[in-house]
Amino acid sequence: MPVDVRIIKIRDYVHLTPKGEEDLAHLKQVLSDAATIPGIFTDFNLLIDSRGLETNLSVFQLWELAQHLATIIHKGSSKGFPAKIAVLCPLERFDLAEFFSLCAQNRGLRMRPFTAIEDLFSWMSEVSIPDHG
Repeated sequence: MPVDVRIIKIRDYVHLTPKGEEDLAHLKQVLSDAATIPGIFTDFNLLIDSRGLETNLSVFQLWELAQHLATIIHKGSSKGFPAKIAVLCPLERFDLAEFFSLCAQNRGLRMRPFTAIEDLFSWMSEVSIPDHG
């Protein structure tokens, strides 16, 4: 069964502030801007590729980013939203990706972290009926 997957390479969108910290406001704006593109967050699976990302986002910042992602996706939910969201990360950052995913799940998104792309696509290709409400 074919799987429609949109990929966001998050490292391409992380900018640093003059103090050398991640610019969370910029990352949120990128996600918000993406949400305005027709069909960008509808009826597909989303892969957030965080490999190669050197980040020091705090647990609170990850929670805040998950809340923002859920908010912008749910705003467009009248048009549908991703069936599944996978976070691909290196093994050493799995705990952070798992926390980020849990925060998003608590906001109604179907998100899971993965370190192996094979497992990710296996999960995405499983037939399931999305729960949008």
